[in-house]
Amino acid sequence: MAAPAPTRALLLVGSPKPKASTSASLGAYLFERLGERDMETQTLNLRQALRSEERRRELLAAADAADLLVLAFPLYEGNAPAIAVEAMELIAAQRRARPEPRRQAFVALENHGLPEPEQAATALAICQRFAHEARIEWAGALSLPMGPVLRERPLGEIGRMVRNVTKALDLAALALASGETVPDAATRLMLKPLVPRFLFGFVAERDFRKQAEANGVLDRYGERPYAGATAGKVGTLAS
Repeated sequence: MAAPAPTRALLLVGSPKPKASTSASLGAYLFERLGERDMETQTLNLRQALRSEERRRELLAAADAADLLVLAFPLYEGNAPAIAVEAMELIAAQRRARPEPRRQAFVALENHGLPEPEQAATALAICQRFAHEARIEWAGALSLPMGPVLRERPLGEIGRMVRNVTKALDLAALALASGETVPDAATRLMLKPLVPRFLFGFVAERDFRKQAEANGVLDRYGERPYAGATAGKVGTLAS
């Protein structure tokens, strides 16, 4: 059974980058579509929203007033960035302190720089656990592999390459504005590769080499200092 149609949505951008980010681009497109469906929308960048106690209070007040919370974040070392985790902890603590918190829905909007969709599984499971602990209805997740391909640009400026991404966000906006969860069709569309996997690997390798050269370590690019040590310890740890 669908929940009552939400009227206010809050986008929490969990990227530590101070300006443009893929997280912000994805969230902005989704919220433009929600706004077109007569929803009142607000966006907070967690990098700024967590800088002081006063801003934390403003964040919690905005979260408390929203019917729909969307956390947009990149995957860092297998999890959401620290600012996204801190925001979830603050919101959960505030809601647990109330005997009957107001009804809300929560969506995770994740992107990462790897081609395998399963890389995001742990982070999304943590988001779902947050919703449970905070007594917020889990409305689903959208996960985008190969996020760096977007180069932090607005989706409307990229063109055909993001057609599945925009279709996914369009479907999600339609469902969320009606009080429903993210459709499976939207989830599947979001997971489709932005570019062929071999091309993604080629470009990633080229960029890694450029970074190594810029930092003066190109001659050490092929080193694997932990390969031997790790291989020697696996048997002991597993026994």
